Amino acid sequence: SAAFSAIGAFALSTGAQLPPANPTATAQEEAITLAPGANFLRQYVIRSWQTQDGLPQNSVTAIAQTHDGYLWLGTFNGLARFDGVRFKTFNAVNSPGLASDGINGLCVATDGTLWIATVGGGVACYSRGEFRSFGPAEGVEEEEVYNVVPGRKGHVWAQTRKKLYWWNGERLV
Repeated sequence: SAAFSAIGAFALSTGAQLPPANPTATAQEEAITLAPGANFLRQYVIRSWQTQDGLPQNSVTAIAQTHDGYLWLGTFNGLARFDGVRFKTFNAVNSPGLASDGINGLCVATDGTLWIATVGGGVACYSRGEFRSFGPAEGVEEEEVYNVVPGRKGHVWAQTRKKLYWWNGERLV
């Protein structure tokens, strides 16, 4: 699937040093080994995408897949939505409600909302085609958010240096 291939390409592009499944593997064989015993991955095409393919930056900081099938990739130069063929970039200039281009983390809530941890723009979310940001005016005291993770019952947690915020369905507390 496209999602699995993109995540595989991301794992390879991070330069993670994982042991080869076969200690006598060639460099080419080792390059496609993601984990010991994962030889079944050889049946998939693993591809890496870069700025010339439409990514806003070559360093991907986060990946999430929304319920509509899109892959979302966070970078420090914006958020990219991938439909399996092309990327569409969202950033603070072209997307009202997205307060920062720097993306630290992504997660998808049970209702399908994409939650975004930003560098300098607080927490943002994307739902029904619109971005919404939560910064100091909305009670998120720190503008650098390190990560967002889904919780139970549709709740989302957002981590900053000093606090842990919780989306209760109406606001971050």
